[in-house]
Amino acid sequence: DIDKGPQLLNNLRGWVPEGGLLQITNRLLQAADKDARDSEIVFNLIHAEESPKFGS
Repeated sequence: DIDKGPQLLNNLRGWVPEGGLLQITNRLLQAADKDARDSEIVFNLIHAEESPKFGS
């Protein structure tokens, strides 16, 4: 059985109003890897250039 690495299960876009917060839950972002514990899976959040910015 070949290890395919982590599998992305959910990756939904969130919206945060200016000055607001967004709780990122597994409903928005979730991955699984049969060879790793949940605590070993790390996500990097990056700014998407094509996303609208405040005042655009």
